[in-house]
Amino acid sequence: MSATSPSSSPSDARLDDDSNVAQTGIGVAGPAPEHASTSHAWLFDALADAGQWATVMPQDSDGNAIDWQWFANIDVERGLGAALAADIDVLGVDLASLHPDAALHEAASQALGEDYRTRKRVEAMLKQATTTFMRDFERTLDSFALARAVAWLNRRLCDEIAWLRAVVRATQPKAADESSPSHAEPRVDAPSTDHTGLNSARSHSSGDSSWRNAYLPGRDVDTVVGVDIETTGVQAYRDYIIDVGFELMNLQSPSPDGHTQYAMYADPAYAPQHAYGQARLAFGVPRLAATLDNEFIRELTGIDVRERGAAQYRPFDEWPQAQQGLLNVLMQHPYVAHNATFEHKFFMFNIAGYAEAYRDGHITIIDTLPMSRQWDAGSMPDDEHPYGDNRLEAYAQRMGSLPTDMGERHLGLEDAHIMLEAMRTHLAQLKQAHEGPFAADGSSGVGGKRCRPRSARR
Repeated sequence: MSATSPSSSPSDARLDDDSNVAQTGIGVAGPAPEHASTSHAWLFDALADAGQWATVMPQDSDGNAIDWQWFANIDVERGLGAALAADIDVLGVDLASLHPDAALHEAASQALGEDYRTRKRVEAMLKQATTTFMRDFERTLDSFALARAVAWLNRRLCDEIAWLRAVVRATQPKAADESSPSHAEPRVDAPSTDHTGLNSARSHSSGDSSWRNAYLPGRDVDTVVGVDIETTGVQAYRDYIIDVGFELMNLQSPSPDGHTQYAMYADPAYAPQHAYGQARLAFGVPRLAATLDNEFIRELTGIDVRERGAAQYRPFDEWPQAQQGLLNVLMQHPYVAHNATFEHKFFMFNIAGYAEAYRDGHITIIDTLPMSRQWDAGSMPDDEHPYGDNRLEAYAQRMGSLPTDMGERHLGLEDAHIMLEAMRTHLAQLKQAHEGPFAADGSSGVGGKRCRPRSARR
């Protein structure tokens, strides 16, 4: 075993740091270009699949007929937003210098209303896309690229919506007519930066959760990769992945000979212990997204998205090499996450090839959330948590991988680490007690959620 100290602090660790690239082990060839520009070729190619989608998905999630020709004809260079057509220079306006301006207020309000209508149309399609793709047993759809492309466009539309909302508020005439349609327009929908319930989205466990049993580990689970992501919000087709942490761990056997550990955690209280192959990946947001403060995420994670618009921080959804590298990791071993459907949804709409690999049975997902709920006697219901406290922080504290006087860091690598250490301890307890997967009726094999290969369906 060898140990390596971090070459940079967690707040500035990036894929463009050569030493950090070496630590990721995901095959990223080199740093982000100094002035990386996004190639839109893949977006055009993806939208060309509209004909395939039209044959298997005639309606959206609202039951409305989908105009697939409209999707096929999206002007990728202009995007989905209405601000450009309204002659509003979204990157040329200094929000801090704005003042009441009736003309700009009206133009921004009209563009905002149009953007809301476009987003409603687009997201109704995206909500239906995953189900359609996964149930396409005849493989009419050979790629999920169109859905990823539309999600890419929708994220930038949401950036414009958030920006236009700020403009509308700043330019509103002091004697604005509260009854006017343009004045009311910004209130027709919630802002894309609304993070209400982010924590519950990460550890939600109320109601019937029997469907989560498919994500429980089997008694033979061992080498896994633990992964955790931090995002700008909860919607995979609205928000950006800004931090990814992962590490390998053998849950029942000793770590392999010659494995490499990296002491790169944000807090000295964290130690590699049983983990190896740790990686911390920091990503950016587009320039427009970086013009607005995301206070909730800044206070939760310590990540200021206003600093992530710089050239050295390339957006994850604009970096094919980083996507491919992470996909390789997720395919090599079962991956573990706490409330894994959160990571899964973001990966579906962000990583090229992930949806296809998952559908073809090349990815196995294990979730520690149902482990906490079903196999941890310490997760007792109370008034605040009627189904038990199954937050990652609480689970890790009960299993001893996080001191009770410390909270969850809400950083990818740190959260992945306490999760895997908690899981390892929990499995050892269950094995000794002949419970969980080690019970007489427990599941053999690795366990986890994995699609059956197409050949197995015949």
